Amino acid sequence: MNRFMAAQSQRDTLIFCLYLLIAFIVLVGNTAHASDQNIIDMSDAFNCPQGRHMQPNGPFAVDIYCDDALGTNIAVMLVKMSAPFQGEYSLTNRVWQGDNWAASASSIIWSDDPNEVYVSTDSVYGTGSIYKLQLLEQTSELIWKMESGCVPALKAVSVATLRVEILPCSEGETDEIIIPIK
Repeated sequence: MNRFMAAQSQRDTLIFCLYLLIAFIVLVGNTAHASDQNIIDMSDAFNCPQGRHMQPNGPFAVDIYCDDALGTNIAVMLVKMSAPFQGEYSLTNRVWQGDNWAASASSIIWSDDPNEVYVSTDSVYGTGSIYKLQLLEQTSELIWKMESGCVPALKAVSVATLRVEILPCSEGETDEIIIPIK
């Protein structure tokens, strides 16, 4: 009887471990997928994702305009309003565009904070910089400017850092850097 109970206990432990492993795989897969939704990559001019891209965790969207040789330009829009006035937006004034961050954008990464988004611009028609936008206030902060390279592409954001890939203008090596943001 003791041998039977020991075998049963081992089997139950194995099944429990398998359930934990499956739960872990599902969780990691969903986390990776969720972070993919936070990044909009426009660094490849031949695969420009034109159109409206909704914020995964808030009322904003980014409109992407693939203007071919004129670059990839963007505007921020407050799509879902809960009052006639929200921050700098109103029912008849929902779009924010026109600053340096909007010209020749190369990537966008939504923050977990629904009032923040990070935008990188290339060094052709843009400034070769990364900006942090405060969406409701319509303010932008330059947080990094490229010294060499051509296109910064945002790859990941955490509470304290941005992971950025620096793409060369023609041939050459791609670099990766970590930028502190808080």
